[in-house]
Amino acid sequence: MQYAPHTVAARHSLPILKTVLRRTLQCSIAMLPACMLAPHASAQQTAGALTPNQLATARGLNDTCARLSAAGSGEGSAGLATDQLDLLQRCANIFSAAGVSQAAIDEIGAQQFNALRTVSVQFAQNQYQSVTDRLVALRSGQRRTPLAGIQRPRRGETLAAANQGVLGAGAASDVDEGGDLLDNRAGFWTRATYGDGGKRNSIADAGFRSDQWGATAGFDYRFGRETVAGVSIGYGESNVSFRPVAQGGFDAEAFDASVYGTVYLGGIYVDTVINYIDTDYATSRRIFYAETPGSSLDRNARANINGRTLNAGVSLGYDFVFGPFTLAPVLGYFYVDGELDPFRERGAGGLDLQFADRDFRSSVGSVGFRAAYAWRTPIGVFIPQLRATYIREFDDDVETFSARFANGTGAEQPIVFNGGPVDESYAKFALGVSAQFKYDIAAYVEYQRLQDFKFVSFGDLTFGVRMQRGF
Repeated sequence: MQYAPHTVAARHSLPILKTVLRRTLQCSIAMLPACMLAPHASAQQTAGALTPNQLATARGLNDTCARLSAAGSGEGSAGLATDQLDLLQRCANIFSAAGVSQAAIDEIGAQQFNALRTVSVQFAQNQYQSVTDRLVALRSGQRRTPLAGIQRPRRGETLAAANQGVLGAGAASDVDEGGDLLDNRAGFWTRATYGDGGKRNSIADAGFRSDQWGATAGFDYRFGRETVAGVSIGYGESNVSFRPVAQGGFDAEAFDASVYGTVYLGGIYVDTVINYIDTDYATSRRIFYAETPGSSLDRNARANINGRTLNAGVSLGYDFVFGPFTLAPVLGYFYVDGELDPFRERGAGGLDLQFADRDFRSSVGSVGFRAAYAWRTPIGVFIPQLRATYIREFDDDVETFSARFANGTGAEQPIVFNGGPVDESYAKFALGVSAQFKYDIAAYVEYQRLQDFKFVSFGDLTFGVRMQRGF
């Protein structure tokens, strides 16, 4: 049954109110699961059929229907708005003598918005990785030519003269005029990423498919030989489709800014990154189910949401260099503090939901290892590398968010949706290659993937260009 606004006639309101009041009195909160299926189903069988989020939705709907029925039963329906009457009609059909399918309650609920947190945290981690990759490049010498891949000068010979084939014909004069080739203090870099992944069906929700891309550009400056500081800006987009197919989804558009730095303490280094992201979401939640024999309901609830995350990370490591080989263990910590503004859906009549503001956090520690090899060729130095990281989530509380039916009385208890169990530990693997060409220009490509997530899978392909200049 396709919904059109203002089609609930006033002359039908009294029968609706009577039907809803009768059914909601029968379906008390304690015995609600027994009312959710056909009358011959036992309470134990029904309770076992509903997930926690479905049961929370059913209870919220029952509470809202009861309060609307009470509000309108004294003086007919004169005091109820059109969308409130529409919600009562939905209640009358759902809490009918024949019972209601689990699918109807699942469609009415908003548990699929668990994806908002997952995608926001993933984007924050990607932006953090963008900057830490740049810091790895600075340490490994990729801002210039990697030292492990070039020839040592002979006595009385300059570094540039010993490596004209790699550094370029102009390198010798650069050194002669400006001193050391390694005194190029300012660096510019860009990075682009495309990734896809998703979440499988779980007790919390049906999952989703997503793809996202992002671009980041940065500038940094070296103060002496021990300290580097920089800034970067980025832009990214995500497209998320709820499962199963054609159940709606959301598009996200994000802008971010970072400040970062690294300090060398002998052979040990400390990297620090602080990042802020502002994100706009445009959501569409399809509600489609068989409402009565021979008819179905099909609506789309839409909303616009604004959210922010403030993120910070620190890592500590050491690069062991053995000729052309580099082996680098690293310890890290990364924290995400995010929030979403309250919002209201439009377009689904009485089934629109209104959401409270929402906070979410992620606090992870990591232990990683990077292996690289510098291979010198006539056109430049190529550095294939492998990274493996074990990640542990410390903030393992179940994330929740709350909503009410937007057309209720306003006195209802909120419907609390939960995101299910948090993956406490997982791994990330990356394989890539970078290349240092003449005139301090470098490029790289890398593929990384998450492993051992219970429900989430994600992989991304990254490529970028770096350029170094002296000032």
